[in-house]
Amino acid sequence: MAKGCLNRVTLVGNLGSDPDLRFTPRRTAVSTCNLATTESWVDHTGKVCERAEWHKLVMWRSLAEMAKQHLRKGSRVYVEGKLNTRVWHDARGGRNSVTEIVVKSLKLLGPNQAHLDEPIGEAPPSTQTSTPNTLLELSFEPSL
Repeated sequence: MAKGCLNRVTLVGNLGSDPDLRFTPRRTAVSTCNLATTESWVDHTGKVCERAEWHKLVMWRSLAEMAKQHLRKGSRVYVEGKLNTRVWHDARGGRNSVTEIVVKSLKLLGPNQAHLDEPIGEAPPSTQTSTPNTLLELSFEPSL
């Protein structure tokens, strides 16, 4: 491993599609879906502007199966993973590439929640009526 290198992505956004679940020829589960993150700013005229950035998520093995079971289009999620760019040549010899987020950890966030640090399933104090912000946490640690 090269010293001083880091490939880490952290995103919070909404799913733009339900995860699809497929299997490789060796029966390894793989799931993909799109995630939208939104950036907003005020331009020089005082108008609020927004721009969505779309990210392709790729999940493997048990994380792929759990994502298919629990995630839906519109779900708000916290994602940690790494960038991966794949390159291939099509039938005409053209070069194609796609950059994806290979997901290692994913947290399904509840509606109207701003904090990302509450443990899953922790009951709120009896004086509060809010629900925990993390509804489900899915993680995958590759075996060595």
